[in-house]
Amino acid sequence: MNDKVKVRTLRPVLFEGKPQTEFETTELHRRELETRGLLEGSNVAAKRSKPAPRTSGAEFIDRKAAEVIAAIEGADQALLAEALEAEQAKGDKARSTVVDALQAAIDG
Repeated sequence: MNDKVKVRTLRPVLFEGKPQTEFETTELHRRELETRGLLEGSNVAAKRSKPAPRTSGAEFIDRKAAEVIAAIEGADQALLAEALEAEQAKGDKARSTVVDALQAAIDG
């Protein structure tokens, strides 16, 4: 049973004491290299080069209150305004701590 797979990396990696870009390794090692975005044709490498999609206000508040409040710092004003609107749209279920934190960040 041959459990070796042939891989080609985007840059040389140290394998068996030598920097190599093409070698045979185990499936587990191949998956680790893929996760790190080091394999040619890897989706992970492609994803790392693309900018993250802009989060909507509803997505921004779709987490625990403490996580929302922690994420406020560094978020742009338009996103914060959308998030405030989305939280307030919950009506009676709106979290006052989140509303207050968003409002304070918007007011500056």
